[in-house]
Formats: sequence, C-alpha cells, structure tokens
Amino acid sequence: DLAQQTVQQRVGHHVVCVDAKLVVVAHGGFPTYVGSAEFFRDASGKLVPPLISAAATKGDGTLRYTVRSDETNNKPENKLGVFQRIKDDVCGIVSRAS
Repeated sequence: DLAQQTVQQRVGHHVVCVDAKLVVVAHGGFPTYVGSAEFFRDASGKLVPPLISAAATKGDGTLRYTVRSDETNNKPENKLGVFQRIKDDVCGIVSRAS
C-alpha cells in the first residue's frame, strides 16, 4: 500500500514480531513477510527471524543487520532493532541505523 510505504519511509521505524517457530507474525515495514520464515533475509542471505529470536534470549536485546532487497532498490540499508520476548514471541521496533 503506497500510503503505508510513504509513512514508513518518513518515520523510518516499524514493528517486527516473530513467533516461537521463527515465523514473522508482524512486520510494519514489509507486510508481505508476515506468515513466512523464509523471505526475511539480511544482505548476506542469512534468515533474520532466528537472529531476532537470539537477540532476545535473555528477555530483551538489540540486533544490527543490513538488508538489500527489491524493497530498498537493492541498496544496502542498515537496521537497528530493539526486541523484547513476550511469552513465545519476540517483538520490537526496527529503525534505520547509520
């Protein structure tokens, strides 16, 4: 949706959540990732949901990663996420990072 993309580009941050099976259950930046454990990858090809889950092994944590995809016109975009474990899910806010 164009309106959502415009808001996300201006604000620069969004919510991301993964469940216990490492399936994306919320992604405010790219809703097409919701329901998948395979599409959300960093610039090196690593799956991001396991990285998110690992970042919050002690209840909360941060994660820095870089994405490069069609959504970013194949340009690298650095991200910083702050995550919290909530029962079996891990949710957080992801922002552009320098």
